[in-house]
Amino acid sequence: MRFILPAIVVLFTSLGVSGQFMDSTAHNSLSTRMLLIQHQTAIDKSASVTTTYGIELGFHRQFNDKFGTTLPLKMAVIDQGELENANIIAFDILGDYYPIGSQRKFSPYLIGGLGFVFNDKGSSYGQFPFGAGVDLRLGTNFSLKIQLERRWAGTDQRKMNTAGIGYVYQFGGLDNSDTDGDGISDRRDNCPSEPGPRSTKGCPDADLDGVIDEDDFCPEIPGGPKTKGCPDRDNDGTADQKDRCPNQAGTREMLGCPDYDKDGVADPDDKCPAQPGKKLFQGCPDTDNDGVPDDIDPCPNDAGSLITGCPDRDKDGFHDLEDKCPDEPGKNAGCPELSPAVKASLERITNKVSFVGRSHQMTDNSYPALDDLLNILTDNPAYHLIIEGHTANDGTEENNQRLGQLQALSCRSYLVSKGIAPERIKVISRGATRPRADENTSVGKELNRRMEFLLVPGGRG
Repeated sequence: MRFILPAIVVLFTSLGVSGQFMDSTAHNSLSTRMLLIQHQTAIDKSASVTTTYGIELGFHRQFNDKFGTTLPLKMAVIDQGELENANIIAFDILGDYYPIGSQRKFSPYLIGGLGFVFNDKGSSYGQFPFGAGVDLRLGTNFSLKIQLERRWAGTDQRKMNTAGIGYVYQFGGLDNSDTDGDGISDRRDNCPSEPGPRSTKGCPDADLDGVIDEDDFCPEIPGGPKTKGCPDRDNDGTADQKDRCPNQAGTREMLGCPDYDKDGVADPDDKCPAQPGKKLFQGCPDTDNDGVPDDIDPCPNDAGSLITGCPDRDKDGFHDLEDKCPDEPGKNAGCPELSPAVKASLERITNKVSFVGRSHQMTDNSYPALDDLLNILTDNPAYHLIIEGHTANDGTEENNQRLGQLQALSCRSYLVSKGIAPERIKVISRGATRPRADENTSVGKELNRRMEFLLVPGGRG
């Protein structure tokens, strides 16, 4: 009897307090379950009996979506032999807690409280039941209940485990009104005054995209939750109205555009979309870090000036690619200027080289002049030589062209035989196309038969 008074106090206290925190989910229910009871300690004469089968009838009061109380009555019969059975009746006062709510399709819960056991042999004792279970909703008012308990005895350490399965019927207290007429009761309707589909728990969703109109930035156009209800054709997480590239998947950082080379410049703005570069150069690289991007840098691997992008080793204003003498400063294509004496010598040599008749055999007077030319070439290694062969118009144009070529080659062969690199000498035949005197006089013809020697910057060879 010592457990009865506390139980009554707990029961009436819970019922009294329940009215202070009930909500629209408050309701009553009746339950029935089949039980499997496993005894860990013998009861009276049933020393060999460890398993009992029974039935439970219960009344449940749900105060709100989380908390409730249950008053179950358990009945079991222990078979003690052919002529004798032991009848057991247990009555519990339990508190129920639903962590995620009591009105879901799958509603797990925890229980705990006080229990009282009586048998027909005149003995009784108290228990402390604790356990867990789950309600599986089968319909509006019906659910399947599965519950496991561990029961500690207050007397003689009579402990037991209980497992049960059965049905629950809800009635009374549940507010099934539907103010907005959308087929969802107000207690389950997140927007009870505005009709909406079940997919959004009763809230309006004009475009039926699963995002309620209140949170939908594009309420008339279907979208998705990631883009707050707005369409995203390329599925890159950036809504089309904010996506610079709505048909190409990109990143949020690039405002929805791709960045193929991962250089931080979106492909539509990237002049070099396949090569990582710098934002300063619209996504193009600057390999030599000279401030001139590679796509317009003639010397992308050699640092140069901001004007040309190429180095100028001799600082003469001609960058190395166009400088015929990159290691000698000069104003003549980057090479040193020829002295007036050299220029005069070239003119003198031109007048002294001659040939025997209309042949390509040089006269003896020509060799000293060519030796002077050899010295000029040796002293100016950065220059190349152009030999132009000129003739009078005594023969046909074809013959004159061929004669000028052979005479120029004779001069070249002599210079090469003295050690000048062949690639430093270029031969051109002008034939009779560029006379410098009157062809109608013998003196004029003699002046027109000549070799002209031009020194041009060509780099060291």
